[in-house]
Amino acid sequence: MMPADLHEKADRVLLIAIALIPACMGIFAFLNNLSGWEETVARMVEPMFSMEGTFGNPAQTWRAIDNPTFANLSYLSVFVIEGLFGLLAIVGIVIMLRRFGRPAAEFVRGIRLVKTACVVAIFVYGFFFFTIGGDWFLAWQNPDLGGLQKDAVNYGVIVTLAYIVLDSRTRAA
Repeated sequence: MMPADLHEKADRVLLIAIALIPACMGIFAFLNNLSGWEETVARMVEPMFSMEGTFGNPAQTWRAIDNPTFANLSYLSVFVIEGLFGLLAIVGIVIMLRRFGRPAAEFVRGIRLVKTACVVAIFVYGFFFFTIGGDWFLAWQNPDLGGLQKDAVNYGVIVTLAYIVLDSRTRAA
């Protein structure tokens, strides 16, 4: 059986490790989007917005947007938000590390920032990728974009699980 102090430290280390999930997701997404900008816009964003590869139903394709500027600005807004939630989670982790040995009420201030990052990530993956990309622009109909909604669900679930774990610990403090 672990002493209470050792248990508390081990729990905090695990919470910091869980906080790395949204931090890394956001930062890696930002860096990947930045380095693969042109290819991603050409292969994913523009075909999705133009509804290329969908079943061609005019009752749906009226909402297609065939505008490279719109595609670039939309992609920019999403990847900036991804970078911001990654940075927000990193700031939360830094606070957690700085307050590692302090009372729980101080340590959880960092967790609250990471939880906010998780909520932003859930919004990005749930709204932009799953709902807008997948359902509004029917990415699921395009064989080249079929993984978009699955990836959005995978990312959203992982970040939601991180949120749940972090939330359970802030309620206990």
